[in-house]
Amino acid sequence: MFAASPVLDMAVMYSATWRNTYWKHLHVMARRPDGRIRIVLPDPSGDSALIETYAATIQAIPDDLRARIKSAITDFCSIEPQRHVEIYLTGKLFRHAVYMFADCAVVALYALCGERIPTPALSINNGDMLSFLKVDFDRLVEQSNRIH
Repeated sequence: MFAASPVLDMAVMYSATWRNTYWKHLHVMARRPDGRIRIVLPDPSGDSALIETYAATIQAIPDDLRARIKSAITDFCSIEPQRHVEIYLTGKLFRHAVYMFADCAVVALYALCGERIPTPALSINNGDMLSFLKVDFDRLVEQSNRIH
């Protein structure tokens, strides 16, 4: 998916495992002349009720979750060239993580039980679902604050 697409749009809680797994691919994508990476993360600010909700969902301490999100921000800001990387913070609640490439997407589900259990990922290659994800992501970006 990385090789076939110059763009990646992602909305994630903080994505440490995914980020570490695909780190080299993110750098290669950003260096493409037509490369663009847009990342939406929860707003980690101290007054964000969203952090309390996420922390309860994943059984984490809110300050630890804030630190994980801030670490993600720092990591994503280090991708070069920076002009090809956009980072947004939102107060919207994610029910899943989404990674969208030019012609396909991966949706990773969050467990509803509040525990860390293996969860499936869905590959979406066309049709109404992909169109919905793209429109929904663009609207999320419009409602979020760009920080980078």
